[in-house]
Amino acid sequence: MKHLWFLPALLVAAFSVATAGENNHASLDREVSVTIYKARHELWLFRGDKLTKVYRVFLGSSPEGDKRERGDYKTPQGDYRVVEKKNNSKFHRFIAIDYPNLKDADRAYEEGRITAAQWVEILRAAETGSKPPWDTSLGGFIGIHGIGDDEEFKLRLIEDMDWTNGCVALTNRDVDELFRLLPIGTAVRIRE
Repeated sequence: MKHLWFLPALLVAAFSVATAGENNHASLDREVSVTIYKARHELWLFRGDKLTKVYRVFLGSSPEGDKRERGDYKTPQGDYRVVEKKNNSKFHRFIAIDYPNLKDADRAYEEGRITAAQWVEILRAAETGSKPPWDTSLGGFIGIHGIGDDEEFKLRLIEDMDWTNGCVALTNRDVDELFRLLPIGTAVRIRE
């Protein structure tokens, strides 16, 4: 009987651990992610497993297929992460993804398109969740951005035309919304 003094403390600790686990699970359920469907020209915003909004997007001016090199005007395909956010850019706001990632680097190294040293740089960036080198033959500086200045005029000019160098573009208003919602580390899946 004299050792029962710790029972209330033990119950409180057990409840705290159980509740923390539930709260962790709840926050994972609300984790934001993005899936871009190139063929549909749509960006789907998810909170956990729930689709919360669909945005119309513009892609690289040569949208079919996967990005392989600088200047091919293709939007990459695969699983990426947000690695940097720029509040002011030529195209309003810029949400950079980690292209080229390790999958892109593995393929390029096997094909002899990047050096071992470049592959190691991309590996290090992947391990630390930082921006990969954007100066290899694979290209870089790929992300989600707006239209920029004179948006109304540009939208009339481009209508439904893909026009980027490989990025995913949305209206300035839509990219403002995503800029607020997507923290560094957000999953960005790009599918054909």
